Amino acid sequence: MDQTTSQRTGNLEKHIINDLGKQLAHEMDQHVLIGFMLELGWNEVIVDPWKNPWQSEIEDWVKQTVQGHTMNSGNRWVFEDEKDATMFALKWG
Repeated sequence: MDQTTSQRTGNLEKHIINDLGKQLAHEMDQHVLIGFMLELGWNEVIVDPWKNPWQSEIEDWVKQTVQGHTMNSGNRWVFEDEKDATMFALKWG
C-alpha cells in the first residue's frame, strides 16, 4: 500500500470514528433530555418496532394529530399532554 492510499484510509477511519462519536453524543443527549422531561411530568410511550416499523408514518400521524409538545428518540416518544400520549398509545403502542 503506498503512502497516499494509507493516508486516505487513515482519513476515512478518522471520519467514520468522528461521525460515530457525534451520533453517540446525540443519542446520549436525547436520553438525558427525555429523562428530564419525564421528571417534569411528561408521558412516555415506547413503540414496538416489530409492530410498527414505519417511523415516517408515525411521524406524519403525530404532526396531524398531536396538539401538545412531543419529542422522540428512536422508539421512545414523550408527550407533554397525557391525552396525546393516550391517543398515541392506542394507535401505535
